Amino acid sequence: MALSAVALTWLSFISMDYDVDWVLLGFVFTATITGYNFVLYAGIAKWQHRSLPQNLRWIQLFSLLTFFVMLLFLWQLPTRLWWWIVVTAILTLFYAVPVLPNGKNLRNVSGLKILIIALVWAMVTVLFPIVFNQNPITKVELTLFFQRFLFILILVFPFEIRDLKNDLLSLGTIPQRIGIGNTKILGVVMLAFAGMLEFWLQKQLVQPLQFTYLIFAVTAVFLLFSTPQRPKNYTAFWVEGIPVLWFLLELIYLIFIAT
Repeated sequence: MALSAVALTWLSFISMDYDVDWVLLGFVFTATITGYNFVLYAGIAKWQHRSLPQNLRWIQLFSLLTFFVMLLFLWQLPTRLWWWIVVTAILTLFYAVPVLPNGKNLRNVSGLKILIIALVWAMVTVLFPIVFNQNPITKVELTLFFQRFLFILILVFPFEIRDLKNDLLSLGTIPQRIGIGNTKILGVVMLAFAGMLEFWLQKQLVQPLQFTYLIFAVTAVFLLFSTPQRPKNYTAFWVEGIPVLWFLLELIYLIFIAT
């Protein structure tokens, strides 16, 4: 997951013709690990902190070390970016920690889970590079942000289909609301709309990406073949790896073809 976040951030650097900043990429990598492990294990550690299995204790230690490395990267980032980092950190915190009057977190609010995930990822992978480079947020940047938001939403659909049998009905996931078949149709329609946005972006960006349509097609294939019976690595490896594949294709193009 952290590699996917770095890949998407790097793609934003490429598409907007920015110089790649390793400090920001390092922060994105360590912050993703820290945030993901916090969301995944915060509840377990809270109730079982005295009797945690050895493997979870190692994960705790690894997360703590990653957190300190993240702080080192954060210290080297410009303060203008800190405000955006605080916003994404608060959303991540409220996603996992009960902050609402009824004892719920944002993750448990019906229909909100997937929107929070897509919003945070779009902010990190698109807005962070823009703010870091002190560029104004114009119509082009907003379009890229919205397209990335849609792309992350669609990438989450296979996960929601996989978890359909285990998710509480109160979560109100897309497959729970409209069914698996309609979720796939919705995802394909959203990909088609993202493709239309790409057609416009290709004319506006200084360095447009070369494999966007191919990646959208690959995403559609994985979505259409998603079922609750698929093994976990179908989503946890193959679907999560789509952004990494996208980055590798763009990198190969830049190294061996564009030059």
